[in-house]
Amino acid sequence: MKTLRKSVALIMALVLAMSALAVSAAAITVPYAHPEDIYELAGGTSYATAVKVAPGETVYSSTKAADEVAYYTVNTGTATRLMFEFEASAVASLTIIPEGGTSLTERNYPAADQPAKESYKDTFDVAAGKYYYIIVKATEACDFTFTTATNAIIDPKTNEIITPSVDINKKTATVYATESIDLDLTNAKPALLNYYWEVRDNEKTPMVDETKIITVNQNGVVTVARNSKDFNSGSITAEVRAYVYYNNEIYWKTCTITALPADLNINPYFDSTAENCLLLGIGGKQTIKYSTSVKNAKIVWTSKDESIAKVNVFGTDANIVGVAEGSTEVYADVCIKDASGNYTDKIARRTIRVDVSSTYSQVTGVELSDAALSMRVGNSKTLGYKVLHMPANILPDNTKVKFTSSNPAVAKVNDAGVIEAVAEGSATITVTTEEGGYTAKCEVTVKAALPNWLTLLIAPFEILYNLIRMLIGK
Repeated sequence: MKTLRKSVALIMALVLAMSALAVSAAAITVPYAHPEDIYELAGGTSYATAVKVAPGETVYSSTKAADEVAYYTVNTGTATRLMFEFEASAVASLTIIPEGGTSLTERNYPAADQPAKESYKDTFDVAAGKYYYIIVKATEACDFTFTTATNAIIDPKTNEIITPSVDINKKTATVYATESIDLDLTNAKPALLNYYWEVRDNEKTPMVDETKIITVNQNGVVTVARNSKDFNSGSITAEVRAYVYYNNEIYWKTCTITALPADLNINPYFDSTAENCLLLGIGGKQTIKYSTSVKNAKIVWTSKDESIAKVNVFGTDANIVGVAEGSTEVYADVCIKDASGNYTDKIARRTIRVDVSSTYSQVTGVELSDAALSMRVGNSKTLGYKVLHMPANILPDNTKVKFTSSNPAVAKVNDAGVIEAVAEGSATITVTTEEGGYTAKCEVTVKAALPNWLTLLIAPFEILYNLIRMLIGK
């Protein structure tokens, strides 16, 4: 039994150790090769456009024409030799040249005594630094691949391979359409690590290809595409990984990107459906507040038919006004600047159907009979209200309101607007229209109750005061 407990403890320790290693840097202990259908490295056409190749990875070419040149760069770190395998379907020359130097060596592959496409291994003793692989086709078109053999960096003090450690500057990020963020590897050890970025398609959403919406370049800049038929509502999530290739192993760090379409918030909310369209009387007005989270964007409002409904914009308010009977659409477009600096590049749209009728009246606000009240504990009072609408001579279909109290323990209110003073203190009574959500407030101060004899003495005067107010309409 004791031996069994020790075995279990050993297994648990191994599991914990492996978990800790996985957290610090995930690794697959197999040589890395770019998949041909995803990472075909075409190679540059000059030193300035040379493709950076991490030692320890494989480069695939497409078919190159005779005498066509491909440029790649590799950083040896503190290594003292370049090792690689090379194969080609026809004789091709490989030149290695140090940065800022002259040709180090040039060799033909395959060698004269070898058949085409046979893998050929070679090694060059070099100093630490950056080198260019220059591949030149000889007399005919051919395909080639070459693999740099290792990128392990040796600690000069211990003569041992330095273990890599990296982190990423963001673990999660939210990015809106048309926007971008910068990702970077931090605490990289050794400092000369090469790495590549990749967006991984989310397997949980097989109907959406996240790699077409979220992209990352090899500088770690993540960009979310503008809205499309696949990305016009909700959000999508995908992993952006930085892969580090070191000592023929793969390490990576991940940032989870949540991409959101270019958003447009309007309040109150209307859309293009008959169930949730905007109903206006002739001359009626609806004020809509709007905003967007897209940086440096502008909301542009337009009416499809201004003879039926027009839009007047004041700051972050858009007033939609009924002009004549009929039905039309009003558009709110999220726009960014085009190449000429004008806000005409539309990246999102909200469509509002507007029905205008001479028989319809629109709620435009609400008023209370009192903005402030002083009451005694135990007293009650009915708070009068008036629903405002336009046109003023036609009553809206819905004039319902709701009363609420900010502090029911001091003053509570029912659906009819009757306030009951419960305890000393203060409370805010709010009335809200069901249509449009318009509000008005009354500040209520509740004082201690008067003695019974004093209450009886002033009661006739209070009755007379309230009667007079009713007669004069207050």
